[in-house]
Amino acid sequence: MPKVAPAPGGHRAAPALKGKGKKGEAAHRDAPSPPVGDISVLRKTEELSAMLRLRSEELNARDNDLTACGEQIEHLEKHAERLKLERDDFARHLGTRTLELEKLQAEFDQLSEKHAALRLEFTRVRTENETYARIIERTPGIMPIPEASIQAIRRATHAKDAVKPGSGSARSPARTADAGHAEEELSGPPWRLQTWLGTTRLLSLVSEALLQPLGELHPSDPMPTELSFVRTLASSNGGYDALLQLLSFNELQLLKDVARAIHRDLLRMGDRVPPRQNEVCGKYVALLESDGTLTPGTERAAKGSKGRRLESVIGPPEKRVLETMLAEHCEASDAAMPFVDATYLVTTTSRIEWWFVVDPAEGLSKQLDIKTELSGEVVGGGRAVVRLGPSGYPQEAGLVAPDRMRQPRSLQSILGEMRQLGLSGRLRAAGVEPLLDAEVIAARLYTGPMHAKYNAVLRGRIEGEGTGAHDAFMALCRGNPYTTSLHALRSAVLKLSQIGTAHTVYRGVSSSSVPHWLWKRPAAGTKESEEASRGGIELGFLSATTDAEQAMKYASEAVDAADGSAKRMVLELHTGLTSRGAELSWLSQYPHERETCFVPGTAHELLGSRVDGTCVIVELQLAVQGETETLQEILTRLKRSHLLLIDTYLDDMKSCEVPEKALGRLRALANTHKRYEQSYYNNPEKFGASTSAAVDAQRQALSRLAHPSTWEEVIGDPAEKARKMEKAAAYCRRVGRGDVASALHNLANTLGKTGGKFKVWRPGGNRVDPAGVPTLA
Repeated sequence: MPKVAPAPGGHRAAPALKGKGKKGEAAHRDAPSPPVGDISVLRKTEELSAMLRLRSEELNARDNDLTACGEQIEHLEKHAERLKLERDDFARHLGTRTLELEKLQAEFDQLSEKHAALRLEFTRVRTENETYARIIERTPGIMPIPEASIQAIRRATHAKDAVKPGSGSARSPARTADAGHAEEELSGPPWRLQTWLGTTRLLSLVSEALLQPLGELHPSDPMPTELSFVRTLASSNGGYDALLQLLSFNELQLLKDVARAIHRDLLRMGDRVPPRQNEVCGKYVALLESDGTLTPGTERAAKGSKGRRLESVIGPPEKRVLETMLAEHCEASDAAMPFVDATYLVTTTSRIEWWFVVDPAEGLSKQLDIKTELSGEVVGGGRAVVRLGPSGYPQEAGLVAPDRMRQPRSLQSILGEMRQLGLSGRLRAAGVEPLLDAEVIAARLYTGPMHAKYNAVLRGRIEGEGTGAHDAFMALCRGNPYTTSLHALRSAVLKLSQIGTAHTVYRGVSSSSVPHWLWKRPAAGTKESEEASRGGIELGFLSATTDAEQAMKYASEAVDAADGSAKRMVLELHTGLTSRGAELSWLSQYPHERETCFVPGTAHELLGSRVDGTCVIVELQLAVQGETETLQEILTRLKRSHLLLIDTYLDDMKSCEVPEKALGRLRALANTHKRYEQSYYNNPEKFGASTSAAVDAQRQALSRLAHPSTWEEVIGDPAEKARKMEKAAAYCRRVGRGDVASALHNLANTLGKTGGKFKVWRPGGNRVDPAGVPTLA
């Protein structure tokens, strides 16, 4: 085979292709030979393709690896989620176990406390046993009775005022009712040793003797309460003997102390304390009637003239309440007239008191010149003693502790305290409207010096001209009735009493005594004796306190000229569900008084009395009576009366089963008139027009009953419809519409004859007044 010469460029020529036949060889021979450089490129391309295939395979492998890694990561994430859930379950389980552990710890602490208490109780009982043992060792026998004591007892049993057997004596407590009444009529409730002993140190001495073992305990020993001590002592074995030993301790020292105390008090009493309570009361300087505190009355009198409406005494309130109250205190004839409050000796004026309550800062800066205001002559004569406190307002001249002197408070702070106490919600829950600002102002004014003027108005206007109460009213108020202010005050007391509590309150009476008509029972057979009650009526606002000590301090000590002894009196007032008072401490100028106030006209009924040392305590039952309208109700009385007229028409006709179709105009009129303001009804012409419209609507409603179409929608069979027609006819006859009643009766008869179908009705066909029938479309 011949060698092929190398191609130019150093490459070998491609070998000749073997073909079949001459055509193949010729074609091969004619075809151009590829250059040597192209072959090299082809090879490199093939190598690159191989490398790419290898790299692609590697990438596919890596992609598979990544997919596998993703699956592993997903698996790990799921595993982590499971671990998290397990961790949360474990945390909850741990929390539950922790709570159980804390509960067990608390139970353990309680058991530990009980264990410690039992140890203390054991120590206390052991100490008591040792004390009782020492007491028993030192207890002597019974003392002999001296002959002088026997003679003294014999002389006392034959005293000069001893009564005959059967007539009622200390030795014969089972008196007859008639004898007891006769004695009370002549001399009042009798003096009783049992009551008097309650004023001595008897109970105190017995208490000290029984509690003596507690005083012998070491200061480091546990001290039981007095209640637990006496309960344990009485319930233990030998409790009676232990009590006997305690009372006879130290050679019957208790009996000696009791006898010494009673003997000393009896000698001190001597002839100065009378044997009957009414004689004690008679030593007071003045009667309550003299200063108008109480007015004699019985149950019949309480329901009579003394229980009149407030409007009949001072007139109706004005519509602009606050503006009118401002004028009553700052522009009236007595506004700048100084007067002295007898309780705390505060010299002030009505104008000063108004700004002290409403806006203390505004009053001092712009409205008042207090020194000039108080420079005039006070009521009753003399010059005012101007004493101003740190606040710039008049201060108490009486003996009052500095922390109990009144301090100015803004109205906003008082209203804020009212919100904190939730009074508005409590009033709404009791079915009462919340307090108005004017009512709060009036109530706070009353707790200060203005109470004297307010009560002077009521007592003076009720008693009338020519009486001492009316003269005091004219001197103190110069004829200013404080009408709107008193209505606001009465409304505030009335509202707050609805959420008050029923409890015993006290009132110290200054320089007075119980009137004779409280003690003397009416003669038998008289009209007054039939009412069988003794009491009086408070014409003004009644103030009392829940603090008996405060009332005792207020009660002045009246000195008896005969023996120089001092006497005091406190009224113990019992209230009930329907005689509750208004608690005013939260807005009072003197909150320490714990004041409870009652509306004017409060009746007092005597229950009994007792003497406590030099103080007479009179027990009275209160009965609140009179009107129950609040200030809002009085101011809206015309509107309410008009709407009440329409409601009465509707209620009467509904009770008589009048069809609703006949009431359409009356209901529409009621809805319209409810939207009118109170000022609309204050106009007499408009009020009269509204009333006439209501009457016309009622007449038209009745006239519609005579038309058959009114009864078409009434449900029921013919007999039921006829029954309702007859019932409506009876109502029409009752209100003077006999024409409509006759028409309804005829319709009911027609309904029965026609089997439930009405005949055609025309005006006049059933004797109905055509003028009273409205035109129907």
